[in-house]
Amino acid sequence: MTDGPPSWTRDAACVPHILAGRDPWHPDADLPRRVQAALYEQARGICVACPVQVECGRLGLELLNRDSADGMYGGMTPDELRQVARAIDRSPRKMARRGTRSCYIHGCGHPECRAANARYEAGRRKGKAA
Repeated sequence: MTDGPPSWTRDAACVPHILAGRDPWHPDADLPRRVQAALYEQARGICVACPVQVECGRLGLELLNRDSADGMYGGMTPDELRQVARAIDRSPRKMARRGTRSCYIHGCGHPECRAANARYEAGRRKGKAA
């Protein structure tokens, strides 16, 4: 079950454009860079007056850590979001999910991550013995 989009998105200035089939916020990666840049500039013109621009930018920063931001959020391109993430000392890359061995390996000390690593190691040792 998905939670759906955040409630603030209903107030976003982009909604009418996206519902009408115009989405310059997510240009096709196969388009030439200059075309992508032109679409982003068109989108930025709408974002600048958006009442939820800050919330959207925060979502973009969160997406960098979860899935990777593949479009413009809060008036910022993916490259600009990564610059902001670095400037505020956040990772500009996808981060391991909490409660996983991967998160533990990357330095997390939370109990659920330690437990995930312990389960992995126990299974690995069982596999070796078999």
